[in-house]
Amino acid sequence: MSLSFETLPLTIIFLLPGFFVFYTRQFLYPAGQQKLETFPLGLLSLGYSVIISLVEALAGLGVLRFFQVDASVFLRDLPSVAQSYPLVTLTVTLVWVLIGAGLALVLGIWDPYLYLLRRINQKRRHFDTDIWFNLLEIERRIQSRPTVVVATAHMKNGDIYSGYLKEFDLQPDDNGTRDFILYQVFFCPGNEANPCLRPARLGQTSYVLLNTRDVQSIDVIFNIGNEGNRH
Repeated sequence: MSLSFETLPLTIIFLLPGFFVFYTRQFLYPAGQQKLETFPLGLLSLGYSVIISLVEALAGLGVLRFFQVDASVFLRDLPSVAQSYPLVTLTVTLVWVLIGAGLALVLGIWDPYLYLLRRINQKRRHFDTDIWFNLLEIERRIQSRPTVVVATAHMKNGDIYSGYLKEFDLQPDDNGTRDFILYQVFFCPGNEANPCLRPARLGQTSYVLLNTRDVQSIDVIFNIGNEGNRH
């Protein structure tokens, strides 16, 4: 079937769920995604679209069988069928849209095939997500109790920053670095002649914006319970 102005809307409708799956996953799991060129992205989206379209087609056939409408008649001339069976057409359209959007969202959040591959990789001690994203996973698993993440950044110039990890960029820059924010900061300068500054001195609302390109190493502690006071 050649691509024309008549078939273009159908092509877009067919491919749109696959692109939605990909970009949902890229947004939620940016650290584990690689930048894809146009051709691989098209193949990936096409694969998801085929799966979703098969489920949509089965659901549509179920609706037609429920209303006792012949599928071949329904698909032969959609404009005239829409006039003859408005309720059936509306129901099939709603089911098609809801299932397409729902499956795209589900596959974007949790893909059973990708989950199986990750389980296999974990058993082999191979991980496709970086350590920063794993911080979120660990925090999510222990959310039943109040949890804060205390991070200590040892800078390349010798300075030390310690505080509660407020947020960080899920998507690293092109060079692999990313920004992160600490609050209630404890600061100890590399020059030992200068005293360390505690949160009580800097202020309980003190923040510092750092970039991993300036960091030598980072220590992370999960503090389960109340934050308490850091003096």
